[in-house]
Amino acid sequence: MVDMQTSIFLAQLIGPVLALMGLFVAIHPTRVEAMGREVLESPTLLLLAGLLALVPGLAIVLSHNIWVADWRAVITVLGWIMLVAGTSRILLPGLMQKMGDNMLRHRALIMVPSVLMLALGGYLIWVGYLTQLPQE
Repeated sequence: MVDMQTSIFLAQLIGPVLALMGLFVAIHPTRVEAMGREVLESPTLLLLAGLLALVPGLAIVLSHNIWVADWRAVITVLGWIMLVAGTSRILLPGLMQKMGDNMLRHRALIMVPSVLMLALGGYLIWVGYLTQLPQE
């Protein structure tokens, strides 16, 4: 059983990272597109991107595999998404390159994850920091 402190810690850790990345993508779409092309054109960078998603995703799934009808499930779902994304980049690089190329050709498709990251990050910041204030 996972205690609430682990969930709060993960919300406090993941929330700011997601929000910051969402802001970065929204503010610098041209830079994100260039970096995305670099990753897609390099088998080494694609493998590294897979590992960088796989490791934290696996850590979250192993330590926080909670399926409940509250905010903690968001962390679990994010862990599974990271695990699947990392595994896909490692085992299916060709497919990931095609999907990534299609996404980069349509700038609006870059903004969708940006908005989602910002919204989820903001939500986890709210849950992890603001709802955990000591009661007076």
